[in-house]
Amino acid sequence: MLSALKCKPQIGLRPEYVLLRASLAPRSAPGFCRLKGQCYSIWMNEDLFSLNNRLHTEGKEVIDELGLENLLSKYGQVFVTGSFAYGVMVDEDIDITVWWSGATFDSIKIRKTIATDLLSIPTIDSLNIGDREIYPSKYNKAGVWFCPRVWRNDVLWNIDIWVVPEGTKGVTPNTELHKRMLEITEEQKKTILDIKYQCHKAGLKRRGSITSTDIYRAVLDDGVDTFEKFITTRQVM
Repeated sequence: MLSALKCKPQIGLRPEYVLLRASLAPRSAPGFCRLKGQCYSIWMNEDLFSLNNRLHTEGKEVIDELGLENLLSKYGQVFVTGSFAYGVMVDEDIDITVWWSGATFDSIKIRKTIATDLLSIPTIDSLNIGDREIYPSKYNKAGVWFCPRVWRNDVLWNIDIWVVPEGTKGVTPNTELHKRMLEITEEQKKTILDIKYQCHKAGLKRRGSITSTDIYRAVLDDGVDTFEKFITTRQVM
């Protein structure tokens, strides 16, 4: 059964989220992560390229089984972006952007409409919603964010869905970095996979110290080629 909980406002933070969570028993499976960022999806003797390939295949199955592209395409053009598109997956995380095609962008109505559709998916464990039209953040100043978490084979998948006005600049896929990431070399891919994996292992992604974009820019713009160089130059540990 789903229940709606209004998050308690904290000092310095805006009361922007509505959290919807299903009451499900804790699940776990040896070798898998239960929650995004808590541990790692890598199997014994599996290299990072194989990890990415496996997660990409499973991620595509998640998208297809949930019918996400069909569900979201009612509202505009759908783009599966991020590590899924770039071939640098190290955890159960999928990024999707929807270019809203409606004549107006009413974030409150969009929240209600899309949340209702997402909550019709029976395997959803929880759903977070953030309205950046009303409450812009440091990193995102436009659009509405939906984050359903979905169980599949005892593994919890995190799906970030950004709904923005059609053609919004500075939001993937309408960024220069996105275009560059689609053309990375195998060596750059190997470096990014290693740095991302090591950052997850060190808990840096979970603490919010760094983002995937930080890693991509460090490799592409600054020529960083090891995890050690990355954390030294970013002073994050």
